[in-house]
Amino acid sequence: MTAKIVLQFVIKNWKSILMVLLSLGIIGKMRYDYKQLQRAYEVTEDSLKAQIDGLKDIHQREIAAREETLNEYHDLLKQIESDYLESQDALQELIDRRREDYGRQFSEDPTSLVDEIQSMYGFDYVP
Repeated sequence: MTAKIVLQFVIKNWKSILMVLLSLGIIGKMRYDYKQLQRAYEVTEDSLKAQIDGLKDIHQREIAAREETLNEYHDLLKQIESDYLESQDALQELIDRRREDYGRQFSEDPTSLVDEIQSMYGFDYVP
């Protein structure tokens, strides 16, 4: 008798039962989709964290390379300044030596000095 009553109830209320079953199916599907979305979000979040860590590492390496290059630049600049000062000193010594030579040559043999100046600069001496 119970099966007969259940069958009559199902036949009489089949639309409501179908609505409840479909609602349960939709709710189940929504929960499944939500869990899938949550997993995708977590995977994306982990991927972005890995990318950020990679970018931070690259940034640190670039900063180190820039610092090294800057230090090399400063060392090279110091070397160039040192070489420049040495060459200026050598040039000043050469100028002083030539001035002494020309002064001595002027007092000892002015004509050879005139000839040297004429050949060096290409103009004529007018006494």
